Amino acid sequence: MKKLIFLLALPLIFCVSSHAQTATARENAEYCELTTDTKAFKAKARAFVDYGEGDEKLVDDRGKEVLFGSSVGALNHMQAKGWEVIDAYRKNGYTRYLLRRSH
Repeated sequence: MKKLIFLLALPLIFCVSSHAQTATARENAEYCELTTDTKAFKAKARAFVDYGEGDEKLVDDRGKEVLFGSSVGALNHMQAKGWEVIDAYRKNGYTRYLLRRSH
């Protein structure tokens, strides 16, 4: 009988263990919101990033604003810096992406 209880309880132990690892990974993450402006008749897309202190233009290492051919270009730029998309939505004509980067 003890062996049967042990075998039934074993999967629960693994579930609790894997949940703890996921929670720890989330604690070591940082988030930002990427907003892209791809208005009609504009040749380039502008991108703004909010790390929690308001929107800032997305700039390169020299401080010059980075323009993209589309929103996908901005996403690729952020992905190359280690960010991953968690959610996306449209608001007031802008596309907003919630991004996460783990440490």
